[in-house]
Amino acid sequence: MFNSIKLRLALLFLLIFSLVFAGLEFFQHHELKSAGIRLVDDHLKSSNQTLANILTIEESHGQIQDELVELNQTATGEYALKLSGQYYQITGASDSKALARSPSLSLAGAYLPLLQPSDEPRYDTISGPDGRRLRMITQNYRFKAGVLIFQTAESLDDVSRLASSLRDLSIVIYPALLILCGIAVFIISSCALHPLKAFSRSLSRITEANLGERVEEKGLAVELKPLAVDFNTMMGRLEASFTRQKQFLSDASHELRTPT
Repeated sequence: MFNSIKLRLALLFLLIFSLVFAGLEFFQHHELKSAGIRLVDDHLKSSNQTLANILTIEESHGQIQDELVELNQTATGEYALKLSGQYYQITGASDSKALARSPSLSLAGAYLPLLQPSDEPRYDTISGPDGRRLRMITQNYRFKAGVLIFQTAESLDDVSRLASSLRDLSIVIYPALLILCGIAVFIISSCALHPLKAFSRSLSRITEANLGERVEEKGLAVELKPLAVDFNTMMGRLEASFTRQKQFLSDASHELRTPT
């Protein structure tokens, strides 16, 4: 079965197709997750900066402590829901004491892990209070009262769902494409090998009775022309050999019938 050129071509294509699309699916999955995480990072940076700006304004009015208390209690949207996957936390750099937490953390008595901060944003993927994967930003901000560490975190559930949806879609689409392309390759290879079949039929028509016939070289595929030339040359030599053999047998028969 594996002596079939068509089957070999189809199997080779399917192997290459599988490797290419497996690599493509891996690349798409990786790029989609990376793009999703970059969007989350941008949102985290914006949220962290917003909190810092609020405290900067309140500090200028001498009300930073009051604002920290309010941040523990007043929040809207996902920040107000227990373990919602949207969190913020403000910690004093000197004593590592949490000065403010989003209700989504405080209602569950949970904290964000205090990682080594710096003046530049630090991004980490962590396990959240409820075991969900979170993307978190940690950054120092300097105030007159001292350095505060701002942390904002967001669940990666949406990114994971999007990546999973792409994977599930690929599982359906790629096998269907693989089957369709395999059928197409088999049909195309059959068409491509048709001239070879026609050439083979031309050869099979030449027997001992018609050694003078030759394979028509005109119109043959470029790949088959050298084969046709060599075959016609061989047939010319074979015809000449048969002619000499017949002449020899004829002369020998004549000598035998004519005694000296």
